[in-house]
Amino acid sequence: MHIVKLKIHGGKIADKEFLEEYFNRHNFFEQMGNYLGGLFRNSQIINLEWQYESIEDGFELNLFCPEKDSYKDKYSTKVTKIYKNRLIDYFNCSFEFVYIGLDPEFEETLIYEKPKFLILKSNRISPIHDGDSMDQIPLYKLPYTCNGESFSDIVMWNRDFDHIEGLWYSDYGGEVWTSEQLSNPNSELNKKGRDCCANLEKITGVPTYYYLFYGAQISGTEDLIMRTCPDCKGDWIIEEHSDFRLYDCKCDKCRLVSTMTY
Repeated sequence: MHIVKLKIHGGKIADKEFLEEYFNRHNFFEQMGNYLGGLFRNSQIINLEWQYESIEDGFELNLFCPEKDSYKDKYSTKVTKIYKNRLIDYFNCSFEFVYIGLDPEFEETLIYEKPKFLILKSNRISPIHDGDSMDQIPLYKLPYTCNGESFSDIVMWNRDFDHIEGLWYSDYGGEVWTSEQLSNPNSELNKKGRDCCANLEKITGVPTYYYLFYGAQISGTEDLIMRTCPDCKGDWIIEEHSDFRLYDCKCDKCRLVSTMTY
């Protein structure tokens, strides 16, 4: 993970009196939120919270990027570029990106250009994983999946999954409903995710599997283990040395993978 310092400075941003006006200050930070949110949804940055620091003629903040140049406009969606240009035009300010170095807490991100297969599984950096290594692939490294200009379908699924999974873990009422949404391959949530997989596979030509949350707890009794695909009822237990060695189950027909819980 790479740290890049973004400096927004000059123009109206350098005018302290201008920013003292509530509307101007609110407008600036709102537009910055739109721009940075666009970078986040595209996996160009992984931090959704931003700590601004004042500098002599503006502000600066750290961005955490999968690659050194992840922040660049060439990877941004059309909408994100619009947000950035609005900031530059309205505030007459400049954007300066300064590379700081690798984040000591994280290793350098490995990105495979030609994966054998992909897996859709909710995660912080990107919900798309290389099937062999389970390394996360930033969305901007893939072709757009929604109207040729964004990844809105995947982003919205990931948001919904995180919300429902959070409710399930917190045991905050509706446990039956949340468990059903997470573990039933044909629930509304999982159908949305599987549609994302089918769409991505159609666009890329790369087999794309959906990670199915496996809610059952295995107590060690052999006959308690679910040995058939919950959708087609075919065998889906995989061998230890399969490409899917990070998983216990896969169904090529239904494009599902899962992990047994002990």
